[in-house]
Amino acid sequence: MADKRTPKFEQSMKQLEEIVAKLEAGNVDLDERVELFKKGMALARECETALKAAQEQVDSAMRNDGTVSSKDSADQDIPF
Repeated sequence: MADKRTPKFEQSMKQLEEIVAKLEAGNVDLDERVELFKKGMALARECETALKAAQEQVDSAMRNDGTVSSKDSADQDIPF
């Protein structure tokens, strides 16, 4: 099990990588493949949500610093 100090995003990414490796190996039956796929999709959504939240925090910090206007930040892609 992951260390409790490891951020949730990193844990989710690690689990997602493990699921992808299992699916790519191709040595699981169909029912397990479907379950792994569903879990992988849920993890991917969690990671996307976490990345969007991080981007919002970065944008907010930049706006508060006066380096980016709110109009500009809405047009920018996630930088990572």
